[in-house]
Amino acid sequence: MIDDSEKNIISLDKWMGSIIGLAIGDQLGSLTEGKTRGSFEKVRGMDPGTFWTDDTSQALCLADSLISTKKFDLTDQLERYSKWLFEGYLSAKEWGYGCGPTARLAINNFIKKGKPSPVRNQSTNGALMRLCPVPLYYSNNLEEILRSFNPGIKWSSINSLKGFSSGFGGLIGLVFTADSSLFASTSLFFI
Repeated sequence: MIDDSEKNIISLDKWMGSIIGLAIGDQLGSLTEGKTRGSFEKVRGMDPGTFWTDDTSQALCLADSLISTKKFDLTDQLERYSKWLFEGYLSAKEWGYGCGPTARLAINNFIKKGKPSPVRNQSTNGALMRLCPVPLYYSNNLEEILRSFNPGIKWSSINSLKGFSSGFGGLIGLVFTADSSLFASTSLFFI
């Protein structure tokens, strides 16, 4: 039997492992981002002068929002993303390094309108790359994650929805059971 203090340590281990793993993978991937497969040497380690990108920074903003507000709050998240983009909050640089056009558009729309609004006609997998704080935060309460997830979100493309739902389902499966075979089966639940 695991007591509550051990559960908290296990939970902290999951958070730290996931966020650190994300940052390392992001930094390694930054070396080949935007390059055609086969057009670069194999990445064999960290190159001096490399750092994590917008994906890790936005995941940190998302984690910070979930922990601070104790809920999935899009307005709070966008405020933190705005602070990241324009002030370098939780960035490896003094500014929002690596911000893609879809994230920039969403943040600028939020600043102009004062509320979250969907970005239309953009194919991106950015939401998937910064998603890991969500299943980590809700790992002790699957019902709450499903209630908190906004079913009114309008997806800009079927590929965005499929990528998000596959990754989301897989991350939930991994967090709850450490069973990667759930990656495929759980994704169908969210489509």
